[in-house]
Amino acid sequence: VDDRLIFSCDGASNPVVVALDTKSGREAWRYKRPGDSPKKFAFCTPTLIEVSGKPLVVIPGADSMAALDPKTGEAVWFIRYTGYSVIPRPLFANGLVYMSTSFDSPSLIAIRPDGSGDVTDSHIAWQVKRGAPHTPSLLLVGEELYMVADKGIVTCLDAKTGDQIWQERIGGNFSASPIYA
Repeated sequence: VDDRLIFSCDGASNPVVVALDTKSGREAWRYKRPGDSPKKFAFCTPTLIEVSGKPLVVIPGADSMAALDPKTGEAVWFIRYTGYSVIPRPLFANGLVYMSTSFDSPSLIAIRPDGSGDVTDSHIAWQVKRGAPHTPSLLLVGEELYMVADKGIVTCLDAKTGDQIWQERIGGNFSASPIYA
């Protein structure tokens, strides 16, 4: 984002998000992940979104996702959930951030991104547990949100409401993310 290279360092201990200055290579800021999750690791790629004309970087980790100011690393808002080893990249569309909580008991959460502080109880628009992916990222086509569960179930949801449009077992195990062409 501009002159910042932003990435997660969510290993087994001391999970952080770091921004490097692209000109000097020096660390510009460091965001320490909150909480005391017993399993701290995650593998998620950050997503840049824009809310009310301001850029935010949303990046899930173990048990929480934060929306960070890309210049300063300050958390604008965050949500809490139960999950670790988060892999799927969040999506932003229809005024919502969509993310999977990943391993053990994954759920798909849709968040309104216009809050501040802890928005867990106030800004979750909807949540779906059945068919949520551990590994594959989500796919949005128009107002339809597609997800592939690792155990071979494809689900199509209404992206605005979370209502299931259809679901089908395709068999086998999957870790690849769907694409639209």
